[in-house]
Amino acid sequence: MPFTVSDYHDLVRLLALHPEWQVELRHMLLSEDFRALPRLVAELVEAQKRTEHWMAELAAAQARTEERMGRLEATVADLAVRMDQLAACMDELAAAQARTEERMDRMTDKLAAVDGRTLEMLFRDRAQAYLAPVIRRLRVLSVQDIEDEVEGHLSRDEFLEITRLDVIATGRLRDDPDAGPVHIAVEVSSVIDRTDVERALRRAELLRKGSLRAVPLVAGESMTQGAQDLAAVSPVAVLLDGRIANWDSALSGASRL
Repeated sequence: MPFTVSDYHDLVRLLALHPEWQVELRHMLLSEDFRALPRLVAELVEAQKRTEHWMAELAAAQARTEERMGRLEATVADLAVRMDQLAACMDELAAAQARTEERMDRMTDKLAAVDGRTLEMLFRDRAQAYLAPVIRRLRVLSVQDIEDEVEGHLSRDEFLEITRLDVIATGRLRDDPDAGPVHIAVEVSSVIDRTDVERALRRAELLRKGSLRAVPLVAGESMTQGAQDLAAVSPVAVLLDGRIANWDSALSGASRL
């Protein structure tokens, strides 16, 4: 029997009167997947809401990260500036330290020179007492006192070398006063080093070349190990703390003229 329009309208009225029939009709007319569509849509909407929430949280986290990165970049930039300033300060400090060390070196050199001159003056004043055990009637000379005697035997440079002696003294040997005068070529230094020993030896040799019987002597308050080693194998007398040593060896190296 065909389904007419009138039947359709009757069905609509019946469904309106009986809502529970609508559910049964939907089960009959719609597939299970289609019936599940509202639930799926609702779940999709909920998932979309959760996604939007996560995206908002992610955006906020990204904003916080960017803010922290901005602060970090500012801190790093400030640190770089401070490091540059520190480097500049260190350079200035190093330069100031170098200037201080240079001044200290100059001051040390000046003090050493003053100390050397003081010791030289002290030796001149007390030479007779220092050398009394080996020399009698000792006199401290100037270069002018021996100039006429030695100049004709030496070159200009050799004579100038003699003028650089700290002290020149003369006297007679206490153990052999009839042997004639002996001259003493003295190098004075607070700390005697190899150079002082070498100068005394060289300048005494020049005095001997200038026809004088000369003995090299170094005088001071202390000696470096190098100076001690050289003096131990050289004919040079050593005066430390007012006590003379190695005199016989130094005297044996002097020419008897």
